Amino acid sequence: MIRIIKYICLLSVLSLLPSCRDAVQNNIKDKVDAQKLKRNFPFSDAVKVEIFSYKSAYETDNPFSAILNDHINNPAALKDVLKSNKLNIKERVVLTDKQVQELARLLYHENCGDEIKGNCFTPRHAILFYDKDEVPVALTEISLECATASFSKEFTKYELCESKVVKLTAFLKAIGISYFEEPVL
Repeated sequence: MIRIIKYICLLSVLSLLPSCRDAVQNNIKDKVDAQKLKRNFPFSDAVKVEIFSYKSAYETDNPFSAILNDHINNPAALKDVLKSNKLNIKERVVLTDKQVQELARLLYHENCGDEIKGNCFTPRHAILFYDKDEVPVALTEISLECATASFSKEFTKYELCESKVVKLTAFLKAIGISYFEEPVL
């Protein structure tokens, strides 16, 4: 009887080994993926990533990108502008490391294939990347309704398409962004 119990215990332990091996392999794969994602600028240099939602240029006299670009080379002035209401910011969220990895994976590893890309541009969301000194190093603006984006200089470009926009919208909602587009009256 004891021999049977030992045999059952041994079989139980042996059956767990493949799942342990799979867990270790998945952990290694996740670390490699994270390192790969970090090679894309600005993810490679950013210490802080912040997402904004704001009124589009059609809804305001002060377009987000125009004001931001006017102040991008003056960090002190930019901080003041970001705190003011000049940019018509609705929401802003600083991402955790895990959220940054998820965002990078969405932008760079989701493939659009032959999906049709948008040809309009009404951005209501922006991603701002900061270096260790809290100085912005890059900006991308996203037009979800048009499935298009704009990039600051040296940004490793990504493409948007309908399937990626659906996932990106879900990501934005999951991190607390609720402003998407103004209803047409």
